[in-house]
Amino acid sequence: MRLAELLDIDEFAVVGHLVCFWSWVDENVSPECPSVSGTKRGLDRVAGRDGFTTAMIEVGWLVMEDGKVSIPHLEYHLSSGAKTRAFEQRKKADQRKQGQTSGKCPDKSGTNEGQKQGPEEIRGEESRVVITETQEPQGTPKAAREYFRKPSVQDVAEYVTGIAANVDPQAFCDHYQSNGWRVGKAAMRDWKAAVRNWAKRDLEAQAKGRVSATRETPIERAIRNEQQQLDVFQQMYDAAIAQNARAAEAAEQARRDATSGLLGFD
Repeated sequence: MRLAELLDIDEFAVVGHLVCFWSWVDENVSPECPSVSGTKRGLDRVAGRDGFTTAMIEVGWLVMEDGKVSIPHLEYHLSSGAKTRAFEQRKKADQRKQGQTSGKCPDKSGTNEGQKQGPEEIRGEESRVVITETQEPQGTPKAAREYFRKPSVQDVAEYVTGIAANVDPQAFCDHYQSNGWRVGKAAMRDWKAAVRNWAKRDLEAQAKGRVSATRETPIERAIRNEQQQLDVFQQMYDAAIAQNARAAEAAEQARRDATSGLLGFD
């Protein structure tokens, strides 16, 4: 708001100019190189507004000394990754100035007392050590959380080949894709176990002579469909033959009747 007042523009325009300015900062200024050469005229062109550099200096967001440009509290304006590195560097620098050591390194005297110090022992009155998850006692690593990854048809095909199972990979994937990769009411956690169960159910069904159509391989399904079509054609052919036979018999009877009438026989 102060920049908008100094430049006599609205706050939304200020935001646009700041986007241009901080984009330039991200590309040219870093914690390792906190100051670069620059001029007010050049920075005004970067921001797209005359007088913008002077206004930035007045509000305390920019410092220019001896032709050098620097950003106060640069780490607050960096991207998340660069910001993390910058804060870590500042934290280590502050610890070195105050003579602090980490809980893993010896102290200045070269003894192992530093290794015995925890966060509480090395905490000074003016500084704080933030205990994070990475500072857990050694020997108690967290168990990595496993996430389910849906297999592709190729994944299933390779696994089926490896265990010599009679499972159609496409039918398997289509079935579980349609129900949201769930086993009963629970989300699937191990698709390889589901493949083994699928193959086991097929073997049990085959032993009982009840192979489900949904478990057929593509070749078996094609043969069954072809046989059904052949059965239908055979029925139509048999019906046509019978109809033709009846028509021929009726025609023969009509001919005999006509012949008997012409000759005078009953």
